[in-house]
Amino acid sequence: MRSEENTISGAQIEVRSLTKHFGPVKAVDALSFTAQPGSFVTLLGPSGSGKTTTLNIIAGFESPTSGEVLLDSKPITLIPTYKRNIGMVFQNYALFPHMTVSQNVAYPLQMRSVQKSLIHERIRDALQMVQLEGFEKRYPRQLSGGQQQRVAIARALVFNPPLLLMDEPLGALDKKLREQMQIEIKHIQNQTGVTVVYVTHDQEEALVMSDKIIILNHGRLQQIGNPREIYDQPQNRFVADFIGETNLFEAKIRHENSRSVVALHELGATLDLPVNRSFAAGKCHVSIRPEMLWLENKAHKRSGIEGRIEELIYIGESTKYIVNVRNKHVVIRHPKRVDRGLFKKGDQVVLWFNIADMVFIDGETP
Repeated sequence: MRSEENTISGAQIEVRSLTKHFGPVKAVDALSFTAQPGSFVTLLGPSGSGKTTTLNIIAGFESPTSGEVLLDSKPITLIPTYKRNIGMVFQNYALFPHMTVSQNVAYPLQMRSVQKSLIHERIRDALQMVQLEGFEKRYPRQLSGGQQQRVAIARALVFNPPLLLMDEPLGALDKKLREQMQIEIKHIQNQTGVTVVYVTHDQEEALVMSDKIIILNHGRLQQIGNPREIYDQPQNRFVADFIGETNLFEAKIRHENSRSVVALHELGATLDLPVNRSFAAGKCHVSIRPEMLWLENKAHKRSGIEGRIEELIYIGESTKYIVNVRNKHVVIRHPKRVDRGLFKKGDQVVLWFNIADMVFIDGETP
């Protein structure tokens, strides 16, 4: 554990109407968000969505075309990078190959003219935090990828920055080590109290690690929310399709006397909508996650949406079925504990789901 006097006080970071042009390309488009002190905020989006550009502007590596960045309510947009006192972890680690682990971690302290009597203590605490005690004299080439990443994190936190920026830091690691490092980074963040702004294109990574997720596409904000909100209540088609896997259906809502119904034309189904929710009549889209759909043998279930299994994919913890319904492919995922290999390719089946598990995009009113 780090000594109490070295505990970090996380800062609030606020981005206001941030815009960045690269020639005719608008990489970031009027982006605004706030990261509260001690929170873990992830910028998530596909390649070219503006997430790394946003991070580079916060770090001071890029200047915005317009807008500003505030750290604890103080504008930092015009402050040079080296004066912002922000920690940074890169995807390629950026360790000095000619320096030992101890020397790499000491470097930011030396640049800040920290007393030599304190440097050894800070290095010890930082390496203890990332579980690398005893590695002080090794060089980066003598470390595994995961160990190099831990050194990079120790170096970024050794001077107690209030804000830590991380740009795809786990992209070079294999899946198992990546998942292990996700938990370790989150543990370190909780332990230190530092505010983290994290960039990734990996949806699962964002869901696992984040307090808040900021979804970007083509430089524009799509949705902000905690992982459960983002996954369970996507606000538009892009978010629904980008986060995890989903089935998107065109639909039309209409009111008939005292009831409301939704017509899923692609599935050939018309369903009653819950009476305790308000829906606007007209066209919309419906999102249903694969794990919210269920299959039954057609011979055993009389009602439901009929289809035929075209593909069966065994994933280990679950089985994924691709079902053809009126030439529309529907994805269903059965967890291993309930899937007993009852279905095979070519089977005629009936699929069903609970109305409450449908998410209406631009169809439900508050």
